[in-house]
Amino acid sequence: MSQGCTCSAGAAVTRAPEPRQRPYVELLANIWGTEESLEGMQAFLDKRKPDFQKFRLRSKVELDRYLAGLARDENQAPAG
Repeated sequence: MSQGCTCSAGAAVTRAPEPRQRPYVELLANIWGTEESLEGMQAFLDKRKPDFQKFRLRSKVELDRYLAGLARDENQAPAG
């Protein structure tokens, strides 16, 4: 039995992250469940190398579109 948990067996313990952990928790929340992470997990289960190439190509297209908009000054926040 784990010595770190004082709860009953099977009960989930939820607590807010410490301030120094917050950036890591937010990063994990943004990554967990993305297509890339699911591909990585499925590749592990299938005992194969993950294929991230399609994600790299999609990200490059999105980045190129963003940079082109930035050059044309289209990425400004709306005035409000």
